Amino acid sequence: MIKQKNNSFPHYFIVFFVILIILDSIFVYLATSTHRGVVTENAYNQGLNYNKIIETSKKQNDLNWKSEIIYQDNFLNFYLENEKKDSFDGASVTAFLVRPTQTGYDFSIKLEKKTNGKFQKLIKFPLKGQWDVKILVIWNKHKYQTIKRILIK
Repeated sequence: MIKQKNNSFPHYFIVFFVILIILDSIFVYLATSTHRGVVTENAYNQGLNYNKIIETSKKQNDLNWKSEIIYQDNFLNFYLENEKKDSFDGASVTAFLVRPTQTGYDFSIKLEKKTNGKFQKLIKFPLKGQWDVKILVIWNKHKYQTIKRILIK
């Protein structure tokens, strides 16, 4: 009886590399067609301005202002207080509302002064979920910023 040689080894070898090429092609496609990984736009320029950011932050800390952001019953309330208990007459208070999970829904509004240090505005959010509320106060040539993440149900 004569035994025949098993010639299937070259076929397995070829099938292995074909599968490897297909998988690599899928991974290359996914790597080039999905998120490119850039989180911060103009990161280089922001890095160059980092000392200015630190200086601005120090100026804000020296103001020793205290603030609180509360979203309740569709109203955005912002409370601001300083050591002198000023009324903040003439202050420009702007809220920038940013959706961290999606682009295209960000908007900004001016808050209205209600009482000494209390600013408020009725807000209708376009979507439920997480929102970042960034507040910018400009008063007597001083700038103050704060941020809070809220959940809209």
